[in-house]
Amino acid sequence: MNTTFNQHSLSWLLVSIILLALPAFASGESLAPSADEWSPVEQALEQGADAEALDLLDRIISNYPEWDYGHLRRAETLERHGHLERALVDATRAFELDATNAANASTAARLFILNGQSAQALEIHTAFSGRDSDGWVAYYAAEAAFALQDIETAETILSGALRRLGNDIPAEFRFLHGRILEANGDLHGAAASYRRGLGTSSEHADQWFNLGAIHRRLARDGNDASWEHAIEAFGEAARLASEDPSTWFALGQTYLDHGNFLRAERNLKRAIDQFDSQGITQGRELATAHAGYGMSLLRLAERGNVAGDYQAALQHLEQAEALGVADAALYNNMLAAAIGAQREASDPEQAAAMTRRSEAIMNGPGAEYISSVNLGLAYFNSALNHVESNPETAWREARLATEMLLRESENNNHPHLPALWRYIGHAWALAADSAEYAAAEDGEQASDWIERREEALNNAAAAYRRAGHLRDGIAQRHYLGREADRGPQHAVSAGWQYLKWRTFIAPQAWGVVLTNYGASEIWRRPVHTGVWALLMCLFFIMACKGFFFPGSIASPEPRSASSRERPLDTPSQQRRPQSNQPRRTASRTPAQRRPAATRTPPPQNTAAQGGGNTRRAVDDIARRLANRQGQSDERPRQQPRPPRPRR
Repeated sequence: MNTTFNQHSLSWLLVSIILLALPAFASGESLAPSADEWSPVEQALEQGADAEALDLLDRIISNYPEWDYGHLRRAETLERHGHLERALVDATRAFELDATNAANASTAARLFILNGQSAQALEIHTAFSGRDSDGWVAYYAAEAAFALQDIETAETILSGALRRLGNDIPAEFRFLHGRILEANGDLHGAAASYRRGLGTSSEHADQWFNLGAIHRRLARDGNDASWEHAIEAFGEAARLASEDPSTWFALGQTYLDHGNFLRAERNLKRAIDQFDSQGITQGRELATAHAGYGMSLLRLAERGNVAGDYQAALQHLEQAEALGVADAALYNNMLAAAIGAQREASDPEQAAAMTRRSEAIMNGPGAEYISSVNLGLAYFNSALNHVESNPETAWREARLATEMLLRESENNNHPHLPALWRYIGHAWALAADSAEYAAAEDGEQASDWIERREEALNNAAAAYRRAGHLRDGIAQRHYLGREADRGPQHAVSAGWQYLKWRTFIAPQAWGVVLTNYGASEIWRRPVHTGVWALLMCLFFIMACKGFFFPGSIASPEPRSASSRERPLDTPSQQRRPQSNQPRRTASRTPAQRRPAATRTPPPQNTAAQGGGNTRRAVDDIARRLANRQGQSDERPRQQPRPPRPRR
């Protein structure tokens, strides 16, 4: 009885379970289309007929809205056609229907990233509850964290995925790992990661591009061997992505940095053409491409290469400025290009237009970036080439050179201030030469040009003189030479100034002064007239005194009788006065002082008796000695000194 009841109970339980499961099985069959329904979609997708596939997918999803795979395939198809927002809706729906499916999770995370919602992509990784066997869920989570600049989280997630995958690692994983290492400053580790990724897939253009960028950074830091590696990597990137203007731009910029201006010009020109063909009219890369291309044309023109063109260089540099580039290199290159175009202009009007363009560049937004010294020297060198062929242009360029150099001379602490003032003098002298040529060519305005020439010469002299005061020997010589050619007055003034600089030891300057003194009529000045009058008066007085009073100077008195009685000490036997105290030493005793030898007066019949002037001089000396002896007799006698010891 009991057994029968248990059997009936078990039977009813099984029947109940079956009855309850039947609706579920029935509904399960309605969640997915049949193979016949799905095969046309697969066939259309394989043939690339995405429009037809989307129509079929729309019907299937409307019939089976809870089928996650249908939403997934439609999201992927919409993504290929750029409909990212619609694709994201289908991808998130697929993930909601099955959160354990790695394909659903990775697709949803990728589309969140593509739609700029990296935080939601990172949440997909957290909500994913399945097994990430191929690592793509972790990959997109790491990419989302990297986009959020959470480098530590990105490295943690990706490193875990790399450990799980072992040696079978897709190139994309290596690429992301290299970017993370590069962000951490490990350039060599990043380059190694990129190379390992290229070992897996050598056709990965982004990997080549980033590898080239790393080698270019290393080369700029002083590793010259990295230049060739950077050029090779960017070349591969440009080959694999020839429609991408960024690759050609990077390659051309690398050639430019390396100094190969010809190849830089070719690749940057191709980059600009790619930007134009794709309708890209704004952007930092486009602006920098124009700046680099203009610089390449400028450098080639400066080196005389036929591919160079000053005017085209200026146009591209101005285009870069219009696109937002504003730095010292741009404005200095713009000015150099304008000066070059002015120098090579065959039409005077075109040259004048380029001169005005140069002035506009100097007074424009780039005025603070422009080096006054470099620009002044650029104008000076350009003016040198126009002195004879186009003196008016040379005059303007020389004046611009002086303005640029004078700006820099305002800094009295400039380390090269003497040389700076010397070049200011050179520029003014060049302006004077240009004005002289212009006066010869333009007869109607010759007087104006002559006035300008004199003004320029005065300014040149002032600049040379200032440099000379700063002990610039070259400027001193230029000052003397230039002023000596201007006439006697200028020559004498310059000669005296040169003598002051050289402490009056300069034969060349003395020659200039003496040669031009009379012609300069500088003696007519009151100071010079007074000095010459004083000298003439002194000469006249001395001449009269010598003529009328030939023996009045230092005439001796007659010799007295008393002076003849005392003999004279010879000069060699006279002693210097000594103190009264005897000098004592440890080994010597004082000795008796020996009387000084005297000279016996000569007999009266000697030749000195009738010796005229000699006799009078001797009598005068004797008289003075007698007077001195008389004065000494009146003084109290002192104790005799002890004799000095004999030697």
